[in-house]
Amino acid sequence: MIGKPDNKLGKNRRRHRGPAATATFTKAPAKTNLSVSTSALPRIILTGDLLPRIGAFIHREIAHHGYHKETGGMLVGEFVRWGREAAFLLSGFIEAGPKAERTSESVLFDHEYQAAMLQGMRLRQPTVGNMGCLHMHPGQMDECSVGDQVADREAVRASDTRALVFVIVTANNRTRDSLSLRYDNLKFDFFLMSDDTRLEYVHVRPRIMPGSRARLQPRLANLLRARDNRAVQFGCHHTKLSGLLGDKRRLVAEVRAMEERYGDRAVLRFQRNLLFWEYTVMESSRRFPIEIRYPRRYPLEPPRIISRLPLPPSPHQLVGHELCWIDRSAMGDWNPARDTASTCVCAAHRWFACLLVYLTLGAWPEEANDAPPHVL
Repeated sequence: MIGKPDNKLGKNRRRHRGPAATATFTKAPAKTNLSVSTSALPRIILTGDLLPRIGAFIHREIAHHGYHKETGGMLVGEFVRWGREAAFLLSGFIEAGPKAERTSESVLFDHEYQAAMLQGMRLRQPTVGNMGCLHMHPGQMDECSVGDQVADREAVRASDTRALVFVIVTANNRTRDSLSLRYDNLKFDFFLMSDDTRLEYVHVRPRIMPGSRARLQPRLANLLRARDNRAVQFGCHHTKLSGLLGDKRRLVAEVRAMEERYGDRAVLRFQRNLLFWEYTVMESSRRFPIEIRYPRRYPLEPPRIISRLPLPPSPHQLVGHELCWIDRSAMGDWNPARDTASTCVCAAHRWFACLLVYLTLGAWPEEANDAPPHVL
């Protein structure tokens, strides 16, 4: 969950419409699918040293950033199959990273740091992989928010395991729940999402095994032996998503930034392996529908703005009705750490205003070329 702090509208009302369905982004927790039998789902097994390690990290984060900012990291482990049954063996954790961005609403992981750390772990343990993520909610909301579902569902669909683990941590939460785990003043709630849960969150209680991964490994086959005595198969989870869909925290930040400023006027779509926003620019009582398309190298490369209607010839128009809104050879006006798709909406409003001036006076306003893209 990343993004800028929400204004009143953003806090109370967020919407996202997909190509075939509509979901509502709110501060309320996402619905858990209680009709699914947990006995049919993969088990979650934690090594005994995992919660203390995560707890120590969170306490360091609280001491440095306070209780009001989110934090978290990657869950590392192995996906184990035996017969028709399966389990997540969670044995490691990779922190948010030195370049992580934290706010009261979100945390953006340092993915370069996490990828390097995971690669180092695989040199010693080749079968470990990314099994999901954990983040701490300020306050008492101990469930996944609805806003997480877009990215989490895409991640599950693209994973080898077709199932992932998501953990919410809250501090000083006195709510009694038989499914939660506790360490010091921290409350841990584990959720599974998979094809079997129909891509809904299911709240489950993990099993904790004493010791570290190295001590647990020899005992695991006996612990999880199938009825037909077939060997336990270990595998790691590989995320196949590329670009923005492979970066859950950045995706949530994009959604929040757009909905904070434009509400339900902006609609996020995913069609033909293309992720884009639909938005209609209103200038001088005229409507200009556009698409804001995310490139594969986003956010290092800025989005492209495409008019959905044919455009009259103009000095700042590219092939295929694409708006020339930024100098892609210089890229000086695009800041990957600051700018989002909302920057493109601002630029599109300015671009169409200039187009109307051009169509009326025959000259493109030169001063518009000097304005930064995030200024109307």
